[in-house]
Amino acid sequence: MSGEAATFVFFLVLAGIGIVWGLAQSSAEQQKKGEQEAQRKEAVRRKYEGSLYFNDLLSGLIRQGMTGDMVVDSWGRPDAVDRKVFKTKVKEVWKYGPGPRRSFANKVTFENGIVVGWETR
Repeated sequence: MSGEAATFVFFLVLAGIGIVWGLAQSSAEQQKKGEQEAQRKEAVRRKYEGSLYFNDLLSGLIRQGMTGDMVVDSWGRPDAVDRKVFKTKVKEVWKYGPGPRRSFANKVTFENGIVVGWETR
């Protein structure tokens, strides 16, 4: 085998090893995410079984009337929170995920701790 052929084979073997390693990493990450989702669903089942919002929470959805704890159990903790205190109410906007031009992809609006609306991009 010539030197060029040996070099070519060497790089092919390296590329194959890289591909196999990348696939193994991806599979491990997917398995970890699957386990985390299963744990989240079990926690939701224990906490909210029988609730009006049970199926929505299991599916990772939000609805008007949910509490902040329910939104955290469905979507996780927000990346940022804006809070305004008025005479008769407290208004909060919870922001999730990176969006276009340094904004957020999803926003949930609360009044006095209850979801009154949301925006998704």
